[in-house]
Amino acid sequence: MLTNEFNEYSNQNYLNITLKHILFTPENSTELLNNYGESVESLMKRKSDKYEIYMFDSIFTYRYKENLINLKINMPQEFLDNYDSDICALYE
Repeated sequence: MLTNEFNEYSNQNYLNITLKHILFTPENSTELLNNYGESVESLMKRKSDKYEIYMFDSIFTYRYKENLINLKINMPQEFLDNYDSDICALYE
């Protein structure tokens, strides 16, 4: 699993980062899945530190845009050029 590989890499390179992968499914969180959009939006608006990274379907980008940072402004272009544009896209 990528989580384990990342944590191993982090340990070997003294990054002091531990990744936890939490997947919400109908078996472990019916309420959250039923209201996923509202739940994520609420956590973001409250600036909750419960989760540091959110993964969501790109159809929600405009819903969450007020709570996201513009990487094009905050990161050097050379850094952004390292990412595959078919996987990571910029929305304006």
